[in-house]
Amino acid sequence: MINNKKVLAVIPARGGSKRLSRKNIENLFGRPLIGWAIDAANESKYIDRVIVSTEDKEIVNIAKSSGADIPFLRPNELAGDDITMVDVILHLLSTLEKKDERYDYVVLLQPTSPLRTARHIDEAFRELVEANQNAIVSVCEAEHHPLWCNTLPEDKSMTSFLSKEIHNLRSQDLPKYYQLNGAIYICDTTLLKNEKTFLPSEGCIAFIMSQEDSIDIDTQNDFNRAHLLFDKNIIEKSKLADQLFDNYTKKNYGELPKSENDILIFDFLVKKYCLTKKNKLLVDGEVDYSRIDKKTIKKLSIALKINNEKAQEYISELSTHK
Repeated sequence: MINNKKVLAVIPARGGSKRLSRKNIENLFGRPLIGWAIDAANESKYIDRVIVSTEDKEIVNIAKSSGADIPFLRPNELAGDDITMVDVILHLLSTLEKKDERYDYVVLLQPTSPLRTARHIDEAFRELVEANQNAIVSVCEAEHHPLWCNTLPEDKSMTSFLSKEIHNLRSQDLPKYYQLNGAIYICDTTLLKNEKTFLPSEGCIAFIMSQEDSIDIDTQNDFNRAHLLFDKNIIEKSKLADQLFDNYTKKNYGELPKSENDILIFDFLVKKYCLTKKNKLLVDGEVDYSRIDKKTIKKLSIALKINNEKAQEYISELSTHK
């Protein structure tokens, strides 16, 4: 809730996909793709309810285990390739209203934007309220400047490919262009119903995100790139892992294989989390893993964006070396 207005987050997730089969439940860093959207919504300060709209029973089970609500299955007639997101959301709102459940804002969070976080969502809401507008949509700077683009004739001639005005200009001298990145759409519910779009004719502003956080997964190449972006600090992590390993060896952790850098990184991140939250699990600079219960494991897995079972595995491994 924000300014006493209720907020509904809708995460659409069809079972079918033309380019990348079952992409919404494809594993990305130990978590189904849709799980990242659910985490972001659940961690937002302003979202009151998170609903996944799907016709697929496997997605239902995964979404529920990830912390989302699925009050009903999406009708098959709303699961085709020609159906718009607005069609799906208007049907969902109508169904909820029949049960006397109403919301002032609707947030559309597509699962194909895994690097969008609760921080982005909350910042977008604050900018929307501060600007006193009715809708906000996320954008990022265009990856390829449109002024460097054009169509080609049949003979592939480049004679008039670029306008003369920009022939000798550097890319940094051109005006900035932005593109929709598909990560966040927020709209006043009444306005959405009236105009049937998240880009209403008036009262809509842009929320600017970085290109890096704006990745939109549609193909296997996008998925591969997302893996790299999730592990963008891999070189720094490797250096850190070497330092940690040396430190652990000095503390009689020599039996822990150096190849298990992930465990060392996990311990480092848990320590960082404990320091930030002033958690009592940290004793004399070390984490007391014996005091971590299932509830705490779940909190850690969400905070560190790691699969719950994997977090439990790491904690069990580290506990044996304490």
